[in-house]
Amino acid sequence: MSNITPLIGKQYPQKVIPLIENARWEILIVIYDWRWYPDDPGATIQLFNQKIIWKAQRGVKVRAILNNIDNARILNENNIDARVKNFKKLLHTKLLLIDENISVLGSHNFTKNAFERNLECSVIIDDEEVNKIYREYFENIWV
Repeated sequence: MSNITPLIGKQYPQKVIPLIENARWEILIVIYDWRWYPDDPGATIQLFNQKIIWKAQRGVKVRAILNNIDNARILNENNIDARVKNFKKLLHTKLLLIDENISVLGSHNFTKNAFERNLECSVIIDDEEVNKIYREYFENIWV
């Protein structure tokens, strides 16, 4: 049975950063908008960004599909396999998969506004079968 945790607004980074910290072998990301704020290293989004980089530097395989080539470059420079894909449709997904059982999806982009200001809602689903479905989705658009 799935364990589902709703995430409203600022709860996203509060609940998801610990999941990233506990990732053992893989993090997969599909994200519409991912931003970096190097001039604001204490911002929640930068802490989130740095945690993902930290896991990649410690051997967790991190792959990301996103819309922005500059962000892909930043990720690739930090041991993350990031790609920008040219789709006939808009890549509007906001999906984070951790290991074989955690799926995080909803309206949150990886931006300061999404983490601190916007009206956002997402969900954490702890379920291996659900994760498998989203993993297939990821792999189908990764190729």
